[in-house]
Amino acid sequence: AIIISAGFKECGRTGAELEEQCLAEARLGKMRLLGPNCLGAMVPQLGFNATFAHGLAKPGHVAFLSHATNLVAADTNGFPDIFVRDLLEGRTVRLRLSPNGDEIDDLRLGIPAISGDGRFVTYSSVAPTLVTGDRNLVEDIFVHDRDPDGNGVFDEGNGTTERVSV
Repeated sequence: AIIISAGFKECGRTGAELEEQCLAEARLGKMRLLGPNCLGAMVPQLGFNATFAHGLAKPGHVAFLSHATNLVAADTNGFPDIFVRDLLEGRTVRLRLSPNGDEIDDLRLGIPAISGDGRFVTYSSVAPTLVTGDRNLVEDIFVHDRDPDGNGVFDEGNGTTERVSV
């Protein structure tokens, strides 16, 4: 079962009770439950779109922001992270956005956008640890290069990040 909605336990006791009811019904019916509070499920290769998105994702890569800690191993920062999902290979990676590979602690990451070839990911953030010397404490725009040597293979660890706003 897929529940495409918002307003469950994060909205208080009534929402938490509704969420528990959904879980109980799913268990009774021996169903897996996706949600609540999710976009839904999409498999572009099969033309399957059970989301509230207006169309299918194009084959390739998709960048997204998530609070989930179970998408990749060792996601322990307790803050939202930016992920890239390779829709063809079925692989998800979390972008290590700081120069030294540390997890960042910024609740205000902006929604990412990704280039058609999956190489560049843009986003905004106020975190001062994404690039060396960023001490302005205002929201900046960043570009993360997942293939700094430009050979078409995402094999350079986790890439490099550059601040493009001043």
